[in-house]
Amino acid sequence: MKKLAFIIMAVFALSFIITLIYDATRAVNYSDSLNDDTTEVEEESKHSVLDLLLLELDSDEIYNDSIIYGYWFQPHAAYEVNAFFHKNGVFELKYTDEFVRSGKFVIEGNVILLNTDEGWENGPCDGRLFHRHNGTNFYIADSKEQHIFLVKGSD
Repeated sequence: MKKLAFIIMAVFALSFIITLIYDATRAVNYSDSLNDDTTEVEEESKHSVLDLLLLELDSDEIYNDSIIYGYWFQPHAAYEVNAFFHKNGVFELKYTDEFVRSGKFVIEGNVILLNTDEGWENGPCDGRLFHRHNGTNFYIADSKEQHIFLVKGSD
């Protein structure tokens, strides 16, 4: 059982490292709405995901999947399906290159309510994501866990 847990954690770590390397080679585009509580948008666009996490969160928050803030990704599809929840209430959600949303979010219990001007028609969720626990780890998923299943980027 410990070997299986170690293999799963190694796969998650490898996926995260690959994502960090890929993200380090491309600029991150943020809308002007990010300029609320975060550092300057121009500076943020020059940083990798890990650098952005370190700008907003301390190491305890980055590595604690019970905390919603931070970078979440879908295992084996980290570049295609991921989300970033900022402390200032701004989110970016990517579900393939064709479906990318950003806006504001609020947390109500274990529900993350996503508000965006673009709407959710033909999307992977209805604007609600759920922060759940499977007995071992926390994860974020759509209501039926059919399209979005995200683990914390630090795993």
